[in-house]
Amino acid sequence: MITAEGIVVPADWDENGNVIAVAISTYEEDEYIIDSENEKGRELLKVMRQKISVTGMIKSDVKARKMITVKEYLLRSEK
Repeated sequence: MITAEGIVVPADWDENGNVIAVAISTYEEDEYIIDSENEKGRELLKVMRQKISVTGMIKSDVKARKMITVKEYLLRSEK
């Protein structure tokens, strides 16, 4: 399990330009694709450009990118 903090950003688009996948871009300049196979991951499609803290398991996707399966997340408010 890891916890990553950063901003939710678009990661993949369909042929019409709609966002179909998101990632968390961390303050350490890492990027984790959000696994949308579970409900928590799918929920993050609705919070793009928001600061967030995500806890989950890391694996690699088919493109060898780091992917996180979200166990829990917390939206961070602006200060």
